[in-house]
Amino acid sequence: MRLRFLAVCFVAVVVALGCVGSAFAQGVANAQLNGTVTDPSGAAIAGASITVRNTTTNISYTGMSNDRGFYAIASLPPETTS
Repeated sequence: MRLRFLAVCFVAVVVALGCVGSAFAQGVANAQLNGTVTDPSGAAIAGASITVRNTTTNISYTGMSNDRGFYAIASLPPETTS
């Protein structure tokens, strides 16, 4: 009987800890902007500078395209950008 009680307590603790992690994740709401930079013929442009500006705070986030023209700017806060 004691072993069953300990097993139930263990499962309850594991479930509770899983819920706590999920609750913290709910408050995180960042975005990522990605794409590919190409010239008019469709060829990738490596090393292009990309700037995303928050129009509310005027804070800029920058990135650079890789050798295939791909870029990713991560951890953007949930606000209006241009």
